[in-house]
Amino acid sequence: MLAAIGVDSLDALFDDIPPELRCPGLDLPQGLSEQDTLAAMDQLASRNATDLTLFLGGGFYDHYTPDFFFYFMETNDIYTLFFLIDEIENLIPHQLG
Repeated sequence: MLAAIGVDSLDALFDDIPPELRCPGLDLPQGLSEQDTLAAMDQLASRNATDLTLFLGGGFYDHYTPDFFFYFMETNDIYTLFFLIDEIENLIPHQLG
């Protein structure tokens, strides 16, 4: 796979990142069980900041969502009917034309 992107080694893949910005190795003991590995990863993840505003997802941020939205999305008969009406409106011109 490295050859496909023109890189000689895994270390060479990260050569452009200054050493002081690179993450250190995980330094996990060999032979850990899956449960112990997950516990170690949870401990490592607990050091992450959690009070940050997220901008992932094309504009997702801390914002107000009206209660009606949740009611609308949780009530199957409302949005099923809405999408059914939309589908019927899309079919009618094709059948007439």
